[in-house]
Amino acid sequence: MKTNLKTKILSLLEKSDGMTVTEIGIILNIAPMSVRLALKREDIFYIDRWLKPQNSRWSAVWKNIDIPQDCPKPSVKKGKVMKISWLVTIECHDGKIIYIHFIAKEYEDAMKDAQALYPNGKILSCVNYNGRKYIKDDEDE
Repeated sequence: MKTNLKTKILSLLEKSDGMTVTEIGIILNIAPMSVRLALKREDIFYIDRWLKPQNSRWSAVWKNIDIPQDCPKPSVKKGKVMKISWLVTIECHDGKIIYIHFIAKEYEDAMKDAQALYPNGKILSCVNYNGRKYIKDDEDE
């Protein structure tokens, strides 16, 4: 797909709550088949919902995926790292192990954020960028 068409469709969908192929085609003055092919070719577009048929065909409402920004690099001021990236390992109540990435100044802040996100989970470890490993023992609680 031409980057220009992708950009036009993306800008339309970002400003709306989703649009049908027909609506996009009318606004951009492009054949519906071209719009449909462009939407299906890209991974950033998906069908959000279906509209009831006015005639005999259902209409798909397309939206774009919100792509998050890259993780910010820790800021350095006068040789000291002001923000540290933490990887927290949590065991959920159903036994699943998950890994969550946090940006925080202190170990306690990362642990607090992790506990707030998964209040029923058991924090197994917390590792910072420098490789220092902190393990939460039952005595720490």
